[in-house]
Amino acid sequence: MTWLTDAERDPRPAGDRLAALWTQPGIVRMPGAHTPLAALLARRAGFPALYLSGAAVTASLALPDLGVLALDELVFFTRAICRAVDLPLLVDGDTGYGEALNVMRLVRELEDAGAAAVQLEDQVLPKKCGHLSDKRLAAPEDMARKVAAAARAARHLRIIARTDALASEGLDAAIARARLYVEAGAHAVFPEALRSVEEITAFAAAVRVPLLANMTEFGRTPLLTAGDTGYGEALNVMRLVRELEDAGAAAVQLEDQVLPKKCGHLSDKRLAAPEDMARKVAAAARAARHLRIIARTDALASEGLDAAIARARLYVEAGAHAVFPEALRSVEEITAFAAAVRVPLLANMTEFGRTPLLTADELARLGYKMVIWPVTALRVAARAMEETYAQLARHGTQAGLLDRMQSRKELYDVIRYEAYEALDGSIARSVVPDAANPGTPRRA
Repeated sequence: MTWLTDAERDPRPAGDRLAALWTQPGIVRMPGAHTPLAALLARRAGFPALYLSGAAVTASLALPDLGVLALDELVFFTRAICRAVDLPLLVDGDTGYGEALNVMRLVRELEDAGAAAVQLEDQVLPKKCGHLSDKRLAAPEDMARKVAAAARAARHLRIIARTDALASEGLDAAIARARLYVEAGAHAVFPEALRSVEEITAFAAAVRVPLLANMTEFGRTPLLTAGDTGYGEALNVMRLVRELEDAGAAAVQLEDQVLPKKCGHLSDKRLAAPEDMARKVAAAARAARHLRIIARTDALASEGLDAAIARARLYVEAGAHAVFPEALRSVEEITAFAAAVRVPLLANMTEFGRTPLLTADELARLGYKMVIWPVTALRVAARAMEETYAQLARHGTQAGLLDRMQSRKELYDVIRYEAYEALDGSIARSVVPDAANPGTPRRA
């Protein structure tokens, strides 16, 4: 089905659909998708809503994120993404493209393009990424007037007010601004560049509307991840389990670090008390209907192998179905752990870590039931892109890379090319050149 004839699109306004997601338990996961193709792939991965970043759009146009993106460019990308996927889209509206009347036009343009929400921020031009220094802020009353204008123009679009005040004015001032923007009509608030779990928690306690968290990389905000330590204590873990079951998951991994947690192969991880982790595992097992609970322990580095084994056994007694011993350092430790903990074990074959890289067959012989390669595909893809650009720069052609590419047919399968052709019998079915011999055509 294509957007030209898609009769199955949700008839509800996009803003209403996003607001309905806010009322559901859990957090709404909104990855950035700056092109329609990215949106299709994000939808295929199961995300319920998307985010269109002004920084990503400007970067794709080889422009800096300094407020130089034009309104018609933003609307073009918005419309193209909303045509490609029927998911609520939150659009980064920067500072609103001007004052009150400009903001009102922005709202109507985005609504007509299919957006669900717009984000407005309280910087003045030239604006900057929220995680950079020397941002200049609008007066709170001026930003509140923009929010009120946006709310007045909106039919269904949700207004999300972003404040960048923390860096220059402090947490209390950022909270005060957020409350003022809510009074002016904002449906939700985006506190940018919070610097710690404590600030994140304090803001959420003080501003009681839907909040947006920006998990951007290389910024000031700690990266809090899905699953991980269980989103809190026992009741939070039970809710996590039910949310994942309802989403279709088969298992959840919980680990015995405390926030802010780290990659298991890094140093200076801080561990929860064994009894506290066991309580989380017991809560997860109590909530589970079919979901399997995999307890991860990071204790080896700081407490040693015997303590890691003792923790694993405690977690199994609490109800864990399987155990993930993180960052074992040798075949001997891998073997000893398997001999001591007699439940299904998960081996993490991550690259550039502390654990030797064994094959799946070797791990099976040592007693492991599951193996993951969590970041392998990403690292290979990053290296491939690096080598591709180097070869293009060096040789001026991609001819030597064809056998390493996704074929044209595979790309067309993703974007449903043939479905578009089928809409009009006057369009001849395309013939795709053979991947190995570009001069030899074959049917798509």
